[in-house]
Amino acid sequence: MSERRERAAAVRKAQQRKERQRTMLVGLVIAALLLVGGIAVAWQAAQTSKAKADAKAQEQLASKQFITTLTSIPAATFDAAGAPSKAPKAPTKLAGAAPMSAGKLPRVVYVGAEYCPYCAMQRWPLVAALSRFGSFDGLAPALSSANEGAVSNIATVTFKDAAFTSDYLAFQGWEIQDRDQQPLQTLPDDVDAFLKKYDVPPLSSPNPGSIPFVGYGGQWASAGATYDGALLVGKTNGQIATDMMDPTTDVGKAALQEANVITAQLCVLTKNQPGEVCTSKAVVAASRLLNK
Repeated sequence: MSERRERAAAVRKAQQRKERQRTMLVGLVIAALLLVGGIAVAWQAAQTSKAKADAKAQEQLASKQFITTLTSIPAATFDAAGAPSKAPKAPTKLAGAAPMSAGKLPRVVYVGAEYCPYCAMQRWPLVAALSRFGSFDGLAPALSSANEGAVSNIATVTFKDAAFTSDYLAFQGWEIQDRDQQPLQTLPDDVDAFLKKYDVPPLSSPNPGSIPFVGYGGQWASAGATYDGALLVGKTNGQIATDMMDPTTDVGKAALQEANVITAQLCVLTKNQPGEVCTSKAVVAASRLLNK
């Protein structure tokens, strides 16, 4: 009798063990299905987010109306913005540097890259300032890299196919890499040599070789964004251009004040021509901040 009970108890234990194993197996299967399902949902969400980001990027790259706004800011708007209240990162005077010219015109050169967020920031005031001395053809919408953390996808323009016409100065810009950091344009030898000679500390300290690099007449230069371009993060190109028409906005005030500093530096090269630009109230105020 005792032996029969022991066998029955052993059978029950074996059944219970199998039941536990079956329950564990079912649990593992369910967990695996949930994990796979969660991964699928996350993947789908990521794909949807990427598709939306790609669509937004394409929309920005197709929008060109803002360029007309950027290149036609009224003189009164520049004056209303004024000059910075304290010295900005004004272009550095290059000791012993020889003047650069194109024919009889002082030469201004820009070196940057389409992926570079700080280049994207700096092009706004640079284009606004240069447009007071001449006209652009071939400016196109651009976005900085999507992989730059907090300063990704800065709406801007590119100088890749741009040409500038002026009676006062010569300007040319090069974008050495595209938005994906692939090679884009090759610098001419003289610009490459100028960049390598002068884009070093203290000009761009602590990062020698910084872009954007802007050379003014071969005798002054700046590197990096020279105003708080982080204000542009999250804004469309149309919103930025609209803000630049309003010097009471944070973007408008910062970018226009920097444009006035750049204008003042350009006026040094052009010997204060055109007079209505170089003698304007904001430009005269900004000229006091230059490294002459």
